[in-house]
Amino acid sequence: MSLPGRKIEDKTVTRFWELVPLSGGDLRFSINQEHPLYLKLLDSCTDEELLTAYLNGLQAYLPLEAIQSNLQQHPHKIKQETSLSEEQITELAEKLKSAGLSPEYIESLLKAELFKNRTELFKNGK
Repeated sequence: MSLPGRKIEDKTVTRFWELVPLSGGDLRFSINQEHPLYLKLLDSCTDEELLTAYLNGLQAYLPLEAIQSNLQQHPHKIKQETSLSEEQITELAEKLKSAGLSPEYIESLLKAELFKNRTELFKNGK
């Protein structure tokens, strides 16, 4: 169940979400706990329990019915990626670069869908 042109199973891109198979052939969406930003956030978090509870709530209460309904009624009106502006993405990249990241970590970030095709954001100051 992926949007046209966006295969969630694509292994060349590190996605924020993943599909988790459940018993009986059911599936659920789960936050990718191997995502480099998730790992960095978890590492720097002062209250890991609270963060985990919040993220588990996001997963559990993903409004699938509303998403499905809006996709059926207005398939070309939903512009989810506009939640992050180019300016916000650039600011995040600058913040990450200033944290003194390893080349390996930067490589993992460049596979994340947020920074894919934005390699120029990490060229200076590595």
